[in-house]
Amino acid sequence: MFNLIKMYLYQLTHAMSTWIMIFCVIALAVFSTVMTNQDLKLIQQENLSGYETMDTAEGNDDATYDYEIGIMVNSDAAWIHHIPAGDLVASQISSGLLLLLVSIFTAIFFHGEQKNGFLKNIAGQFHARGNLILSKVVVVAIQILLMLVIFTISVLITGLILWSDRIHFEQMSNFISYLGLQFLLHLGFSLVILLLCTLTRTSVVGIVIGIILTSGMAAPLLSLINQAAFKINHHTAFNIYRYLPDSNIKSLFTQNISDMAFRCIMVSIVFIVISTALSMILMRKRDIKA
Repeated sequence: MFNLIKMYLYQLTHAMSTWIMIFCVIALAVFSTVMTNQDLKLIQQENLSGYETMDTAEGNDDATYDYEIGIMVNSDAAWIHHIPAGDLVASQISSGLLLLLVSIFTAIFFHGEQKNGFLKNIAGQFHARGNLILSKVVVVAIQILLMLVIFTISVLITGLILWSDRIHFEQMSNFISYLGLQFLLHLGFSLVILLLCTLTRTSVVGIVIGIILTSGMAAPLLSLINQAAFKINHHTAFNIYRYLPDSNIKSLFTQNISDMAFRCIMVSIVFIVISTALSMILMRKRDIKA
């Protein structure tokens, strides 16, 4: 399995898609931060009283799980005078921008070997085909960690250029915990994409579903599930958004880590384990095609 990991790492580092991924991560991080700067200028110019701050939104469970269609970066009116670095990065990550890139490039990486015949060439050399999936999980985890680090650094550098006098590094231990939880949630989501690619033998389905989920276009369907649960039991507090990695990614901020940490960890573990196990089963049972 160690040799498989080395092969996949070699494939990852020498693929053109990896460098395109790095460029897109940096470009979107810079673009999103610049747009946040424009939002703050607009707030300052219009002097919007009653503008909802991140603290207010995060303290409201209904607002937290009110899924919006589209990718939105929340700006805090308080940032006009003081910008915590951790909150700035959290607002960009929680928008779903990074998750969108993770879903697209994960699907491309998973399916690349199928397209170029790499999988067929090596599958016969391994009796335990499940190791093909496990090695992919390790490499994709490395890929997501790299994307998360690059995105974070890009946001911080852009923030320092734009607001060198306002940005402050504080409560960094809390911020590191936030990044750890986001890493697990992004990994859980990416392994769902792995499962879809393994099941369909194509990257298209994984990319399309990834875009649908990260952009919130699945909100009507998920709302119907919540309504159905309520009709079955009027006293239920069931909310499907609480148990999905993408909705937890969008509702997790540095201020509510203590409230959401356990749920985020459990959701991540469940999706990682189930998606990996099902992908391994599919890989063991299917015929390898060129």
